[in-house]
Amino acid sequence: MKKRLISLLLAFSMMLTFLPAGAVSAFAEEPIAPSKEKLLHGGETITGSGTYRLSGPYTEAIKINTSDPVIINIADGDEVSFEPKEHAGLNVLLYVVTNSDLTVNNNGVYNGPTFLCISTKSANAKVTINGGRYNITKQFNVETCAFDFKVGGSDENPIVVDGVYIETGLNCTGIEACGAPKVMIKNSTINVLDTGYTGGGAINIVDSRVDRDPLVILENVTAHAPQSATIRINGGNLIINSGHYTSDRSSVVSIYGDYNYTTAVPTVEIHGGEFIGSGSQSPTLAVYKTNGTMKIHGGTFTSTKCGQVLGNKAHVTIDGTPEFNSEGGTADAIVNVDGGQMEFNGGTITVSGGSGRAALRADGTTSVNTSKTEINGGTIIGAKYGIRVRNGKPDVILRNVQFENNDTDIYLNDNQKITIEETFDHNATVDCADPKDGRQLTTATTGTDYQKNLNLTSANKGYLVGYKKTTDGEYRCLSKEVGVTVSNLKGAIKAEDPAEFTVTLDHKGSTGTGTLTFGDKNSEIEYKDEESGEYKRMPDGGLPIKLASDKNDYAFRIIPQKAGDQKLTAAVVRDAVELGTAEENFTVAGRVHTAVTIEGLEDAVIKEGESKGFTVKVTPNDDAKLGEAVIDFGDKNSEIEYKDENGEYKLMPENGLKINLGDGEVEREFRIAPKETGKQTLTAAVVRDDVKLGTADKDYTVAGRVHTTVAIEGLENAVIKEGESKDFTVKVDPKDDAKLGKAFIDFGNKNSEIEYKDEHGAYQPMPEGGLPIDLSKVKEPYAFRITPKETGEQTLTAVVKQDKNELARDEKDFVVSEMPILTLKDGVITSVTVPGKDGADPEDITEIVKKNANEDGSFHVPEGATVSVAFDKDAFADSGLKFGHWDITGLDDPNAYQNKESFAFVMPAKGVTLKAMTQDASIEDDEPDIVGPIVIGTTVVVGGAVLGYQAYSLGAEFAGKLMALPYFPSNRSALAMMLWEDAGKPMPESELLYPDVGQEERDMDLQHAARWAMENELIPDLNDEGTAPEEMKFYPDNTVSKIDVLNAWQKAQELKQNA
Repeated sequence: MKKRLISLLLAFSMMLTFLPAGAVSAFAEEPIAPSKEKLLHGGETITGSGTYRLSGPYTEAIKINTSDPVIINIADGDEVSFEPKEHAGLNVLLYVVTNSDLTVNNNGVYNGPTFLCISTKSANAKVTINGGRYNITKQFNVETCAFDFKVGGSDENPIVVDGVYIETGLNCTGIEACGAPKVMIKNSTINVLDTGYTGGGAINIVDSRVDRDPLVILENVTAHAPQSATIRINGGNLIINSGHYTSDRSSVVSIYGDYNYTTAVPTVEIHGGEFIGSGSQSPTLAVYKTNGTMKIHGGTFTSTKCGQVLGNKAHVTIDGTPEFNSEGGTADAIVNVDGGQMEFNGGTITVSGGSGRAALRADGTTSVNTSKTEINGGTIIGAKYGIRVRNGKPDVILRNVQFENNDTDIYLNDNQKITIEETFDHNATVDCADPKDGRQLTTATTGTDYQKNLNLTSANKGYLVGYKKTTDGEYRCLSKEVGVTVSNLKGAIKAEDPAEFTVTLDHKGSTGTGTLTFGDKNSEIEYKDEESGEYKRMPDGGLPIKLASDKNDYAFRIIPQKAGDQKLTAAVVRDAVELGTAEENFTVAGRVHTAVTIEGLEDAVIKEGESKGFTVKVTPNDDAKLGEAVIDFGDKNSEIEYKDENGEYKLMPENGLKINLGDGEVEREFRIAPKETGKQTLTAAVVRDDVKLGTADKDYTVAGRVHTTVAIEGLENAVIKEGESKDFTVKVDPKDDAKLGKAFIDFGNKNSEIEYKDEHGAYQPMPEGGLPIDLSKVKEPYAFRITPKETGEQTLTAVVKQDKNELARDEKDFVVSEMPILTLKDGVITSVTVPGKDGADPEDITEIVKKNANEDGSFHVPEGATVSVAFDKDAFADSGLKFGHWDITGLDDPNAYQNKESFAFVMPAKGVTLKAMTQDASIEDDEPDIVGPIVIGTTVVVGGAVLGYQAYSLGAEFAGKLMALPYFPSNRSALAMMLWEDAGKPMPESELLYPDVGQEERDMDLQHAARWAMENELIPDLNDEGTAPEEMKFYPDNTVSKIDVLNAWQKAQELKQNA
């Protein structure tokens, strides 16, 4: 039984060993019954894991010297007090000696000096303090705090103080982080009550060495200090995420200490929370240690008495949407002084309470290491001065900010300037302590001319914000205002009549040279020259004025061009800035200009090529005194003639007809001969010095002329046989061209193929330049005939022309068919006859045909001619060969002529090929033509009959008849044609042409037949293996045996049956 219990205990121990750390913690953090807690009495050293309890008074410190988990509880309602003995050495109740894992759960109250301290030897101590009230008092005049964290915690597992309430008495601090601890304080309150010690505060972060880096994070903490800074830091890192922080006298957050005193680098980062400083002399946020850094991303910061929310001598960056409220006092809200570096990127600065305070002030030193203030965004509201540049040599750069309800947006003390960059796109008022004409306000910049576009307004009375550009760059400056007055410009002014007026300037205190300008009315104004007293044209850019001179009155006159109520604006401008303006209203009476009318063209219709008379009436009115002018018709001057004093019409001068307006009303006669047809407008203008004094328009129509028409009749879609002629007529209708007289009918380059029928009815050769006709005496259609020289599709063009001017044309398409070709091999033509004309006897053209034989030996034979041919016996006289038969293509019934040594036929429209085939002269004509055994498979199907072995020795002629063979071709071309025609002339798949077969149109049947037969393997391929398709030949003249013919024919019949 005992062995079984031991086994169970060992198993349970092993199970605990393998449990996750969190699981063990869960067990440890469960409420422990009082009977399981060990009550601590004081003076103990805890060296192992356990749960302990504090209760009652203590006089000796308790040490925690173990890395095992230790839990110390103060029960609900318990009160723990600590009064150490004098000279006891440790004035701390709980002292963490080593890297302990300590959790304190306080549900009661603690009274006494420091409750817990982590020694410097416990760098990795893990401490969590949950809840409880801590009333901290000093002991034996020793400064104390609730918790003293010299080291401990890590970035992953910081010391945690959660849900505590701390009240401190005289000379006491809430929490000290004086070494290198990592501390998270959350959901807690620290209230410093006693005002006797100005050095204490709620939280004090002290680090005198740069090699140590404490970190304190505040989350939902409420902290208050009556006299000292609520949170003080001189080294390490402080992060404030939220909470409520107040101070009655000093700063709420203070980065303090002299850089020479400690090398530690303090950094504060604020993400949120409320910070209220109520001291009368200290800023709410103080960044006074010169190597310190504060980054503000959010939160609300208020100064209720002093007025200063933030004072900086080190490094401050502000972005996000924090709010800075200066509610009273005399100090400026945010101050960057000495060598401070500040970036204001976002947020709102609001100044209230009626004091003369600045929202953001920059002071520098007289040395090089002066302050730098960069303003890149945000809003400044309600201040006397939005931005104030005060003493020393501060570097202030304004890139962007929104100003609202400030007395002055930018204030510059004596000799101070501000840098405003191109990104600033708001309005700003500028005031300076030392105003004078030309006083520089902004830092000069080079590269881009943007400063003249900055929206700056002067708050100095009597001054404007001017602009200056020098070799050193551009900048904005003060410009003294100039008083401007316009006088004597009253009453009605006649348009284009001069009216004098005076401009008076008050430019006392101004310097340099300005320009007096009237804007877009400069072109209507002349100024009186001081030396000559004459009026001269106003310079386009305005009249230069010496602002430092004693001259005040300037004389001008205006010559207005338009009538109506108008406004004259006089402005004095210097460096593109208006120093002063004045306006004067006046009225311009309309001028009655020259009146022009055109008479005689009202709704006129003018025939093309004819002329039409009209008159132009000119009434000068107010323009009579202008003298000479011209009547001008613009681009139609070339179509117009005017009637001179002798009543003769003469060509219109190119620049118009001169008249004198001083002669009063003028009426002149003209006539127009339009060059183009259609609706047109004539504009008559009276012009003087390129100015149109008056115009008139009249619309009219020019009717088009009906010109000659010509028509060719008798050639519509005609097909003319080569060598024959065709009659046709040409019909000419002169219409409006009848009066033009002589003309020609011309057929161009076909004149040489045409004959015309003369008055005797005889055909005559066409004149080279065309047939003369008289358009005024056109007769019935003119008769012609054409004998084309070339074959194919053609067009005949008939043109009626006069000299080089074409009056009309017509075109007709026709076709000249090519004479069919007879190809004859080993044969001779014995005669060729054609039918006689009009029933006459046939005409023998044998010699003509032979004489005009083609280079390849073929002949052109007219369709319908009777041709007689015979075997050329002379050519085979000594050869031992005789006539066998004809290979015939092109005739409808070749079998009728195949075995005739000579025969006659009528030439069809297509080409004919006749080839005489020979045989051994020793063979008798009645002997059968025996061929070797015909093997077509094992049987031969002929006309549906089955031929067995007995067909092996049948004569070829007999086999051909049994197989319905039309005839025996002698070569590959004839065989291909026979097979192709029998199959219905199907088109081959390939479009390639054999290079050894003719390429002309007449050869296309043979090309198709050869390609189709080869594709269907009816005729053997004689090309070498690997020959390219486009290089393959057909070998058309190669002979074929009768057995080759029978085999090919049999395959062709099978192909037809399977189709």
